[in-house]
Formats: sequence, structure tokens, C-alpha cells
Amino acid sequence: MTHSIEIHTARLHLRGWQRSDIPNMVQRINDPDIGANTLQVPYPYSLKDAERFFERLEEGNSGALSFAVIRHRDGELIAGAGIHPPALEHHRADVGYWVASDFRGQGYATELLGGLLEYGFAQLGMYRMYATYFPHNPASRRVMEKNGMQFEGILRAYYFKHGEPQDVGICAILRHEWQARQR
Repeated sequence: MTHSIEIHTARLHLRGWQRSDIPNMVQRINDPDIGANTLQVPYPYSLKDAERFFERLEEGNSGALSFAVIRHRDGELIAGAGIHPPALEHHRADVGYWVASDFRGQGYATELLGGLLEYGFAQLGMYRMYATYFPHNPASRRVMEKNGMQFEGILRAYYFKHGEPQDVGICAILRHEWQARQR
């Protein structure tokens, strides 16, 4: 296991990745939509890509928390998610997620993002949590907004993907905004 942190929501269990997840991970993540809508997931996604992912996780230098998302009722691996605190001294963290195609449209992305936000604010003491999305994926922005994140704008040529500059949208929520939603 890459870390021992666990997050539970009504239907989901977010836990550290385990090497035993690799076959299901490769099957779930090997999706052209996931490749198109994430920054660092290639398509096609191979066993070799999964091994490199685990090598980076096990080095553990980034401070990022990466989660396998497991459905409570049947133990199915349905998604992946992460919290990336690039600026702890500024009390902010980036969150990200992907959901396998068979499990989209069922509210899982909204639920797992809610779990990440709760952990970031309540356990890590973050003041600001934010996420980016590619403008060609408005569904991801809707997931963010359902969790109270506010659209802040488009960051032009913010990332390079496949050697090409990519614009991204950014949404964020502040601790006091999240707390008001919890009441």
C-alpha cells in the first residue's frame, strides 16, 4: 500500500493504491476519454505505465496522496483520485480524479471529490482547494460546481500535453465556503 490514509463516503472507500490493484487499474484507466481528460494518463495505458506509476508513488517525494476509489457494495475499483499539496506553506492543494467509463453518470465523481475536499479541509488544514479541467470536458467542471467550487477562469496555455499548450479551466473553494456548505 502506498499510504495508510483512508476516506469513506456513503458509497465509496478511498485508500492507497496496492500493487494488487494493477490489473483492474490498467483495465479501468485504459480509456481514450481518460487519456484525453487527464494531464498525466497516457492512452493506451499499459502494464508498463502502471509499473511506472507505482515506482513514482513508492518514491513518495511529491507529498501527493493518491487514492484507489473502491465501491463499498462490491469492492469494485471504479476510479482514481488525488490530493496534491504543492504549497503547504500557503495552505492550498490541487485535487484530481478520473472515473472509469462503466461508472460515470452515477454521481461517483461528485461523491469522491466531496470526500477529497472534506479530508483536505478537515484533516490537512487546507484553506484553499482547487482543481483544473480541460475546457473540452465540461462534465468535470459540473462535478466541481456541485461541490461548491467556483469557476475562477481559464488559464491559457497552462499545461503542455503531447508537446502542445493546453488551456485549462480552474475552480476552487475556500475553507469558510466549504464549512458553510456543511451546516
